[in-house]
Amino acid sequence: MFMLTTIIALVSVSFVFGSQEKNIKRSFPIEPGGTLILKTFRGDIEISTYSGNEVNMEAIIYAEERTEADKMTIETEAGRNSVIISTPPTASSIQADIDYYLKVPGNLDTLQLSTLNGEIKLKGTYNRLDLTTLNGDIDVSGEFIGGSIISTNGDIEISLKGALSGDISVRSTNGSIEMTVKPGSDFTVEAGTVSGSIRSEFDTTITASLAGSQLKGTIDKGTYKVSITTVTGDIRLQKR
Repeated sequence: MFMLTTIIALVSVSFVFGSQEKNIKRSFPIEPGGTLILKTFRGDIEISTYSGNEVNMEAIIYAEERTEADKMTIETEAGRNSVIISTPPTASSIQADIDYYLKVPGNLDTLQLSTLNGEIKLKGTYNRLDLTTLNGDIDVSGEFIGGSIISTNGDIEISLKGALSGDISVRSTNGSIEMTVKPGSDFTVEAGTVSGSIRSEFDTTITASLAGSQLKGTIDKGTYKVSITTVTGDIRLQKR
């Protein structure tokens, strides 16, 4: 059973560089194998994992005017197996930014995050990731099984501490992509950039033409698939 909650930012106010700042903190119990969905339109998302069984959220609202900060709301739907946190579309006309900082259990099944204008930063241990930003960088450090990572206008940096253990698709339109993988990982890789260079520390083949540069290679048995593409930007595939 889900509980829909609208959180109104009626909390203490402080001034930071002439701006109003408000903090909202909430915790949501969640079962192992659950799903976390966070959707916002203007602001950064930063997440780390821990050994607990709750999604701990801190949202910080920034606005030049107190009245604008007071208008900002957050909607949540919390159930045993999923937590959904969102900045409602009606807030798009409010002159305020909202950054999300979360600590989540490392045993969730799926993490789905999206922002229109903001960065996404992850540290820790995850299963499947679904990350999307229109304007902003994405930085993932730790372990995860697989997923999709997309930034239309921004750089993407992925640093895997453990061996690759799932399919990964990484895409940018205007931005460079750097992926660091532990030696001994087992994957097939295809990468391409229209305007940019490609470098690889693995045994791969790189070709260049008027249409851009491409990379292909099979590492070990090639069990998992890695796809890396950008239109304008460099691609780096590195060993940890």
